[in-house]
Amino acid sequence: MVAGKIHFVALVICLSVTGMTRPGVAAEGLPKLTGVELTDLVGHKHTFGGRSEGQLTVLVFLGTECPVSNGYAPSLNRLHAAYTASGVVILGVHSDPDVDAAVARTHAKDYELQFPLVLDHDQRLAQACGVHRVPTAVLISSDGRLLYRGRIDNRYEPNGVRRPQATVFDLRNAIESALAGQQPNPSTTEPFGCPLPPLRQPK
Repeated sequence: MVAGKIHFVALVICLSVTGMTRPGVAAEGLPKLTGVELTDLVGHKHTFGGRSEGQLTVLVFLGTECPVSNGYAPSLNRLHAAYTASGVVILGVHSDPDVDAAVARTHAKDYELQFPLVLDHDQRLAQACGVHRVPTAVLISSDGRLLYRGRIDNRYEPNGVRRPQATVFDLRNAIESALAGQQPNPSTTEPFGCPLPPLRQPK
């Protein structure tokens, strides 16, 4: 386990699909990203919005000190392994201002995270996606349209009651719909977990 305070925050999901239905239109009630760019821990740049490659990206906002978020690490690794060959990129985004690259790497090692990680210290990406709680998954097309935002699956009820096993796999279903050129339905679900950490106040 990670010693000290680690807030691993975001894994949002960006799916970019060639031939996606309703081009240029975000899912109802969801925003569209324009020109948000972050660099992962190995130096690769990831741009959300305004990109033309036929690539799918998943961001899932996670919290390193949130047991709900940490409990989803194996599920996210399985999604990464299952969809990489289909052109889906899964990114972990750290939106905690107190988490630096070293802390993020330690957390990734402790939980055996197998996907790239980016830092979102000013929470620009989290705010642009309308994310307030971790874990939250976000599915985005190559031109920045948010296709899905919400829970990974239904393992937790809104009141916090935990099922022994998930029975509805919302994120996986959204990915499958996007890969088929269809708008995920539902496009939003209510995540359960921990609130995003507050931004630092200027001194």
